[in-house]
Amino acid sequence: MAESNGTRAHNQAIDASTDYLRNAVRVIDEVFGKGHAKAHPELVIAFMQTCATEYPHLL
Repeated sequence: MAESNGTRAHNQAIDASTDYLRNAVRVIDEVFGKGHAKAHPELVIAFMQTCATEYPHLL
């Protein structure tokens, strides 16, 4: 069965969010030390918000 445009967009949004989350944890832990992202979810949120805000400007 073919994906509708809405379903495709929804799946792309989930994939992008998952990538942002994984990268946020990886980068924060690389910079500040292992476990820092888990201890500071506000940094993860800020990282993800920045990615989401900047991404459309890169297209």
